[in-house]
Amino acid sequence: MTNQLTDQEITRYARQMILPEIGDAGQDKLKASRLGIIGAGGLGTPALIMAATAGFGHISIMDDDVVEATNLNRQFLFTPQDEGASKAEIAARFAGMQNPHISITATNARFDEANADSFFADHDLIIDASDNPTTRQRANRAAIATKKTLIFVSAIRFEGQLALFSPHL
Repeated sequence: MTNQLTDQEITRYARQMILPEIGDAGQDKLKASRLGIIGAGGLGTPALIMAATAGFGHISIMDDDVVEATNLNRQFLFTPQDEGASKAEIAARFAGMQNPHISITATNARFDEANADSFFADHDLIIDASDNPTTRQRANRAAIATKKTLIFVSAIRFEGQLALFSPHL
């Protein structure tokens, strides 16, 4: 039996804990893990919600953008009342309502050279859901420098890409 989960968490995660690939030990690892997400848009927010509901213990989401009317048709977390508000803060609040057993940090800032290595160092796994090549290149360099696993996700029109990089393995 798990040593880290409360009875409420065991009930909440029971359906995934019965999978032999996860079990008690896997759920304990999820709870102990720290996930960083770069980008609170069309890919970052679904990743955040899925990670939150799965029970990642701590999640940080970083984005310097604000909600705009053009986001509302494809970024389901945001409402017209959110226009002008920080995407990272709205997304973190929503994820926190989905799972009160985890902690979430929102950073309303651009992922850049000044914060890249520290953001990576503070997390076990990073998801890059950004929308520009400069950020992607910085994330790649930070993954190599900090020896962290990086998941890259992107989508344009009806096509998408997902890749996992573990340069240290």
